[in-house]
Amino acid sequence: MKIFFLLPAVLILGWTTGCKPSSSPPAQKPESPERNLETIEETNEQGELEKYTVEPSLGRKEGWYKRWSPSGQLREEAFFSEGRTDQIRILYFENGDTQIVETYQKGLFEGPYRVFYPNGKILQQGNYHINRMEGLWVKYYEEGGVKEEVTFSNNFENGPFREYYPNGALRVEGVYRNGDKEHGELKFYDASGKHIKTMHCEDGLCRTVWKIN
Repeated sequence: MKIFFLLPAVLILGWTTGCKPSSSPPAQKPESPERNLETIEETNEQGELEKYTVEPSLGRKEGWYKRWSPSGQLREEAFFSEGRTDQIRILYFENGDTQIVETYQKGLFEGPYRVFYPNGKILQQGNYHINRMEGLWVKYYEEGGVKEEVTFSNNFENGPFREYYPNGALRVEGVYRNGDKEHGELKFYDASGKHIKTMHCEDGLCRTVWKIN
């Protein structure tokens, strides 16, 4: 039943189908430090050009890192501070559109995390705190509209979740506990919004207690 997924290297706000996604990376990007840095350009094993700056005395990355595909398209840019990813990292599709926007604080995920469809619309968004998924994470249909909302705590699904039909009607609602294990009352609805079934769950094991005749 579960359709939500986690992304690698990759708010209890209450449930709302009116959650407005952010569809573009931050307008302002951090500036490189104003000191003598050495610029490095090299080609990796995949034939991609990488360009970044390092602090000569320590050999660690400082400022912007950028990576281009063999065709010359920018595929990644990330900001480094004291050799660690800091503030922002952006991945791009081959056509140049934004694919993933990550935010960091000194090497750890911290703040908004967004994933986009190739058509530019938001696919998934949520927030990290000290490298852990926390609060409300939302997944969207490619055509638009919320597909699923899940509450996270300490990197695990913990709390209310809802799934929706493409028309916006509620499909399923329940609670996850300690991961994607349904616990307590689980309700199902048809595409018109009619309640059609209720199940009772214990740590992911569910049994039907009511269904429409």
